[in-house]
Amino acid sequence: MPLEVLALSSATAESADFEIAKKIENLLDFYVNLKANSDTSSSIKLSWTKASGYASKYEIYYKKNSATSYSLYGSTTSTTYTISSLSGATKYNFYVRTIGRANTNFISSSPVTWYTLPSKPTNFKVLCDDGQGRIKIQWTQPTGDAFDDVDLCIGNSTTTFSN
Repeated sequence: MPLEVLALSSATAESADFEIAKKIENLLDFYVNLKANSDTSSSIKLSWTKASGYASKYEIYYKKNSATSYSLYGSTTSTTYTISSLSGATKYNFYVRTIGRANTNFISSSPVTWYTLPSKPTNFKVLCDDGQGRIKIQWTQPTGDAFDDVDLCIGNSTTTFSN
């Protein structure tokens, strides 16, 4: 976990050394155990352990797995946050940044990766018998980088159709 010292309260070297030592001593106060879960195709809920000591708020950063940089999504004083308006069946990366009381030091959690659920197939159609006792089924598959197969369940039987 990197410690970013963005400002010091004094210009003297002795005082600056004391401030840096104090920030390093309290690193564990900022540690957050970030977890993610999703039960929708458009949102992911993050939760983490409350930081003790200096914490005044948390900033939530995210990116699609294929993106090169993170974006700030929002901030909170709570230890849970739901990120919404996401794409279905897509892999995302997140981290939470703990902000100190004086907004002068920041500690970031380790990143966590999670997928949104795929959307349901749409335009599902059962076409007529082909004359040999078979039926034809059509649908529009969901989009997203986590989509693999569609399971078709009829009675107690399940058939998997791969992408």
